Amino acid sequence: LNGLDYGDTNTLAIGSINEISSRIVNVDTSAARTLLDFDTAVGSGQYILANIKYIRITNVDDANYVELVINGASNNSCCFKLEAGKTFMVGAGSSVVEANDSAAITSASFANLDTITAKANTAAVDLQVFVAST
Repeated sequence: LNGLDYGDTNTLAIGSINEISSRIVNVDTSAARTLLDFDTAVGSGQYILANIKYIRITNVDDANYVELVINGASNNSCCFKLEAGKTFMVGAGSSVVEANDSAAITSASFANLDTITAKANTAAVDLQVFVAST
Protein backbone atom coordinates (compact mmCIF):
# COMPACT_ATOMS: atom_id res chain seq x y z
CA LEU A 1 0.00 0.00 0.00
CA ASN A 2 1.60 3.26 -1.11
CA GLY A 3 4.88 1.41 -1.60
CA LEU A 4 4.96 0.01 1.96
CA ASP A 5 4.85 -3.72 2.77
CA TYR A 6 2.25 -4.55 5.42
CA GLY A 7 2.72 -8.31 5.07
CA ASP A 8 2.30 -9.05 8.77
CA THR A 9 2.18 -12.60 10.08
CA ASN A 10 0.36 -13.70 13.20
CA THR A 11 0.89 -17.26 14.44
CA LEU A 12 -1.02 -19.03 17.19
CA ALA A 13 -0.01 -22.53 18.23
CA ILE A 14 -2.86 -24.58 19.67
CA GLY A 15 -1.69 -27.64 21.57
CA SER A 16 -3.35 -31.04 21.87
CA ILE A 17 -5.25 -30.88 18.57
CA ASN A 18 -6.03 -34.47 17.61
CA GLU A 19 -8.97 -34.07 15.23
CA ILE A 20 -9.25 -31.99 12.07
CA SER A 21 -12.26 -31.78 9.77
CA SER A 22 -12.03 -29.96 6.46
CA ARG A 23 -14.71 -30.11 3.80
CA ILE A 24 -16.29 -28.14 0.99
CA VAL A 25 -20.05 -27.63 1.36
CA ASN A 26 -22.27 -26.37 -1.44
CA VAL A 27 -24.92 -24.02 -0.07
CA ASP A 28 -27.88 -22.96 -2.20
CA THR A 29 -30.57 -20.30 -1.94
CA SER A 30 -33.53 -22.55 -1.08
CA ALA A 31 -33.05 -22.90 2.69
CA ALA A 32 -30.48 -22.54 5.44
CA ARG A 33 -28.15 -25.53 5.60
CA THR A 34 -26.64 -26.67 8.89
CA LEU A 35 -22.85 -26.59 8.53
CA LEU A 36 -21.93 -27.49 12.11
CA ASP A 37 -23.81 -28.83 15.11
CA PHE A 38 -22.43 -28.87 18.65
CA ASP A 39 -23.31 -31.21 21.51
CA THR A 40 -21.69 -33.58 24.00
CA ALA A 41 -21.12 -36.43 21.52
CA VAL A 42 -19.65 -36.79 18.05
CA GLY A 43 -22.05 -37.43 15.19
CA SER A 44 -22.52 -36.71 11.50
CA GLY A 45 -21.58 -33.02 11.23
CA GLN A 46 -21.75 -32.83 15.03
CA TYR A 47 -18.81 -31.94 17.26
CA ILE A 48 -18.18 -32.07 21.00
CA LEU A 49 -18.66 -28.48 22.08
CA ALA A 50 -16.07 -28.49 24.86
CA ASN A 51 -13.36 -29.82 22.51
CA ILE A 52 -13.62 -27.13 19.81
CA LYS A 53 -10.47 -25.00 19.55
CA TYR A 54 -10.80 -23.38 16.11
CA ILE A 55 -13.47 -22.96 13.43
CA ARG A 56 -12.90 -21.36 10.05
CA ILE A 57 -15.54 -20.93 7.34
CA THR A 58 -14.40 -19.47 4.02
CA ASN A 59 -16.66 -18.46 1.16
CA VAL A 60 -14.68 -19.70 -1.85
CA ASP A 61 -17.12 -18.23 -4.38
CA ASP A 62 -15.80 -15.35 -6.49
CA ALA A 63 -19.00 -13.29 -6.66
CA ASN A 64 -21.81 -14.24 -4.26
CA TYR A 65 -22.29 -14.00 -0.51
CA VAL A 66 -23.91 -16.22 2.10
CA GLU A 67 -25.90 -15.43 5.21
CA LEU A 68 -23.99 -17.15 8.00
CA VAL A 69 -26.07 -17.64 11.17
CA ILE A 70 -24.33 -18.38 14.46
CA ASN A 71 -26.93 -19.97 16.75
CA GLY A 72 -26.12 -20.01 20.43
CA ALA A 73 -27.84 -21.61 23.37
CA SER A 74 -30.69 -19.67 25.00
CA ASN A 75 -31.73 -18.12 21.66
CA ASN A 76 -28.52 -16.10 21.32
CA SER A 77 -28.09 -15.89 17.57
CA CYS A 78 -26.46 -13.50 15.16
CA CYS A 79 -26.12 -13.30 11.39
CA PHE A 80 -23.10 -12.31 9.31
CA LYS A 81 -22.85 -11.47 5.62
CA LEU A 82 -19.94 -13.61 4.46
CA GLU A 83 -18.88 -12.06 1.17
CA ALA A 84 -17.13 -13.88 -1.67
CA GLY A 85 -13.55 -14.76 -0.76
CA LYS A 86 -13.98 -13.79 2.91
CA THR A 87 -13.47 -15.88 6.04
CA PHE A 88 -15.25 -16.17 9.40
CA MET A 89 -13.26 -17.57 12.35
CA VAL A 90 -13.95 -18.38 15.97
CA GLY A 91 -11.55 -19.84 18.51
CA ALA A 92 -13.84 -21.99 20.68
CA GLY A 93 -17.34 -23.39 20.96
CA SER A 94 -18.08 -22.60 24.60
CA SER A 95 -19.09 -19.11 25.76
CA VAL A 96 -18.64 -17.31 22.45
CA VAL A 97 -21.92 -15.76 21.26
CA GLU A 98 -24.11 -12.98 22.64
CA ALA A 99 -26.95 -11.25 20.85
CA ASN A 100 -29.66 -8.86 22.00
CA ASP A 101 -32.21 -7.25 19.72
CA SER A 102 -33.85 -5.03 22.32
CA ALA A 103 -31.01 -3.19 24.06
CA ALA A 104 -27.35 -2.37 23.84
CA ILE A 105 -25.07 -5.01 25.30
CA THR A 106 -23.19 -3.41 28.18
CA SER A 107 -21.91 -6.58 29.82
CA ALA A 108 -21.93 -9.74 27.74
CA SER A 109 -22.97 -13.10 29.14
CA PHE A 110 -21.72 -15.36 26.37
CA ALA A 111 -23.62 -18.51 25.39
CA ASN A 112 -22.32 -21.75 23.89
CA LEU A 113 -22.57 -22.46 20.18
CA ASP A 114 -25.52 -24.63 19.18
CA THR A 115 -25.37 -24.67 15.37
CA ILE A 116 -23.88 -22.71 12.49
CA THR A 117 -26.04 -22.48 9.38
CA ALA A 118 -25.62 -20.85 5.98
CA LYS A 119 -27.86 -19.82 3.11
CA ALA A 120 -26.69 -18.42 -0.22
CA ASN A 121 -28.22 -15.11 -1.20
CA THR A 122 -28.11 -14.87 -5.00
CA ALA A 123 -26.68 -18.14 -6.31
CA ALA A 124 -25.23 -21.32 -4.83
CA VAL A 125 -21.74 -21.00 -3.30
CA ASP A 126 -19.10 -23.35 -1.97
CA LEU A 127 -17.92 -22.92 1.60
CA GLN A 128 -14.77 -24.44 3.05
CA VAL A 129 -15.54 -25.56 6.61
CA PHE A 130 -12.53 -26.30 8.82
CA VAL A 131 -12.75 -27.45 12.46
CA ALA A 132 -9.91 -28.29 14.85
CA SER A 133 -10.62 -29.96 18.18
CA THR A 134 -8.99 -31.92 20.98
